[in-house]
Amino acid sequence: MTKLNFFDAVLNRLARAEHGSGDVGRGVFFVADEYDGYTTQPGDGDFFSKCREAKCSAVIATQTYESFVAKLRNEHVAAQLLANLRTKIWLCAEDNFTARQAADLCGEIERKKVSRSRNENSRRSAFSFLDGDVIAADPGSVGEGITVSLRREHLFMPRAFTSLKVNQAIVKAFDGVRVLEPWVVYLKPMHENPEQSWFETTGRIAGDVGSGPPARSYVRPTISRILERAVSYRRPRGRRRPAAGSPGQPSSEQTKHSDQRSPQG
Repeated sequence: MTKLNFFDAVLNRLARAEHGSGDVGRGVFFVADEYDGYTTQPGDGDFFSKCREAKCSAVIATQTYESFVAKLRNEHVAAQLLANLRTKIWLCAEDNFTARQAADLCGEIERKKVSRSRNENSRRSAFSFLDGDVIAADPGSVGEGITVSLRREHLFMPRAFTSLKVNQAIVKAFDGVRVLEPWVVYLKPMHENPEQSWFETTGRIAGDVGSGPPARSYVRPTISRILERAVSYRRPRGRRRPAAGSPGQPSSEQTKHSDQRSPQG
């Protein structure tokens, strides 16, 4: 009910602008999380197609495209609703349907595919499989063919959407005039240091070893200290020498007096 009242208030701004000065007023936002739980068609699609004229920006979030299809019970109706959203941000997707739909929306490009073939017909020819060169051959005995062809493929394969890391996304943006090429962006949470990049914070934890210096480990030094203490505790201690005059061993003075008192033959 709150959503419908907001939609009516925004669209009424257009009617007032037509009969008034022509200004719809300040800009407003419609932000909704888990939007698939309370979406309706065709009312929501009509609002998203007209809200830009009323200076209203709609920001909706959902888990998967499958949730829209399950709610609206029609794949084409769900696609019509999503078509009114010009800018799309995809985080890591966990279902194949969303990954395929996102890959199709990002479009296709032509990539070069190279195929090589080799044949050997002479007994005296030799081919090195280590470096890929012909060692010795008679004229016309060894042939090699290279074929280069153009093949249309997705700009981002469906696997790219299911293998995104934390705070990593693929964006297909609209700047108000034209649609920009999809690209990979790195997000920064608000609670992290704004002076540090994604590669110095989340990228380290995610395992991007080549993106920067390795992260400092606090586990290894702790384990090393524990092992050192365990080894020093189990290490056998050497026997202490008894002190002079102890019952176990006579002192040097006692030995000297005993030698002087010994009978002489």
